[in-house]
Amino acid sequence: MNPVCVLVFLIIQAHPALTSEIALPEILTRADSANKAEYESLMKNRYEYVEKAIFQKLGDDGSPENSDTVLSRVEMEGEKEISRILLYSSSTENAGRNKRSKKNERQESVGMRLEFSPENPNYEFTLQEETDSNYVISIKPRSAKPEKGQINGTYYIDKSSFLCRKADITIPRPEKLKEMAMQIQFDKRPDQPMVATSVKIDGHARALLGIVDIKFRISIERNEFRFSEITESK
Repeated sequence: MNPVCVLVFLIIQAHPALTSEIALPEILTRADSANKAEYESLMKNRYEYVEKAIFQKLGDDGSPENSDTVLSRVEMEGEKEISRILLYSSSTENAGRNKRSKKNERQESVGMRLEFSPENPNYEFTLQEETDSNYVISIKPRSAKPEKGQINGTYYIDKSSFLCRKADITIPRPEKLKEMAMQIQFDKRPDQPMVATSVKIDGHARALLGIVDIKFRISIERNEFRFSEITESK
């Protein structure tokens, strides 16, 4: 046998191609359990963070036409926003203002309730790729005509923790919008619940028979998280 062929054969034997040792339903079951545990842990915490949000109106070609950068300190209790202090805004109408606004309405923790359950009859999952660190899994509605709010996209599941590290999502029929797409990055630090630290939303709003027709992008970065467990009052 040619020495080169022998060498290639030995390398292949020593470093076999990556194959999934866990079946997709088991990956999804573990991901569902791990991410639900993180969500439940987050619901038991009062926490705050600094949020930088860039709001952009987009032209027909997708390029920004104008933008506003807003810096806020946000206080949360579980998924309920308690207060938001405006630290800075680049828009002239908000410039120089520093106010605290109380929030009584329920605010969903963006991205924390992604669907992983393999038993969900409304979604179809496919293992697209397996890297050294992630399972790359696609999700799409089973129905040819998705219901409002259903998602279509890709999850990046950490192979060691089974936590979702990243999600690229489109919503074919979003509530109150014509189009919507989201990119979410998650971070998990020791002794802290997993949180969404980076969120980018592209949307298209149309109303009043097309008189209002706006494409927009919201880019959010969250940092300086501080947590404290919620204590029940006696």
